[in-house]
Amino acid sequence: MRRKLINTNSIIFIVFIAIFTLVSYVSDQGVIRQEDNLRKSDIKVDNLTTKIYTVDTMSNQFLALNDFSLETVIELNRKQLFWIKSLILLEKDSDYSDTKMINNIIDYEYTMKKIKKGFLSHYLDILVNTMEIVDRFELVHRWNDQYFKDYFDDQGYYKEEKLNWDFENIFKDNLDYFNLKNYNYYYVPDVDKFVDEATIDNYLDIYIFSHFLLKNMESFYEIINEDNIRFSKLSLEYSNLLDEELVVNKSISSLKNFLVLASIISQILSLFFLLLFFRNILIVSV
Repeated sequence: MRRKLINTNSIIFIVFIAIFTLVSYVSDQGVIRQEDNLRKSDIKVDNLTTKIYTVDTMSNQFLALNDFSLETVIELNRKQLFWIKSLILLEKDSDYSDTKMINNIIDYEYTMKKIKKGFLSHYLDILVNTMEIVDRFELVHRWNDQYFKDYFDDQGYYKEEKLNWDFENIFKDNLDYFNLKNYNYYYVPDVDKFVDEATIDNYLDIYIFSHFLLKNMESFYEIINEDNIRFSKLSLEYSNLLDEELVVNKSISSLKNFLVLASIISQILSLFFLLLFFRNILIVSV
């Protein structure tokens, strides 16, 4: 009589083979799913890293621009008084001229021209630096328009001018302080012609205008700093999101590694019980 090849042990081995084969299959599917989740998480990490770099760059640009504007205002303010004092004390038509100083000058005409040109150069520096700050400020907006959507119209043209560079309006808003109430005469003067024709009152007007222009430049600091603070906060927000995503990324990676290990162990155990199954068949068949 032939022996049965399938006994209780064989059935047990078959059950274990089926269980571990199923566990291996489920683990493999889990690995595939976690790889997809890990890929999505990696994309989020890359996007957040890029965003942090972008907002940090903008924040640094605003910070550097604020430093530049502050240093420029301090430097121009420091020189402002020097030029007007020199001109008042050395100009013969001035009520405050210092005769002793004038008499000690070897070449009076040359010295006065040099002082007047230096005075006008200082005034033009204020205009140029004002525009430089405005241009650098607006350039950050134009290159990062996705963060400044309110600054652009429907056609994509830049419309928001937060820094005041309307020199004519500044002049008109303070018109009562000027002797000659003609903006076009002072913006932008022909230096050589102005030096030859201008009176002490004209220079006083430029001094007064320079004063209001520097006050206007001082107001840039708070406006630029608002954007700096905004992007510093945004950087912190993105950094927190990145930290959270890195935790998720690490968790997914750990789960994936666990499933890979589970799949390998399950395959080994499945193969092990398969060998026991064949061994049992051989024993039974003898």
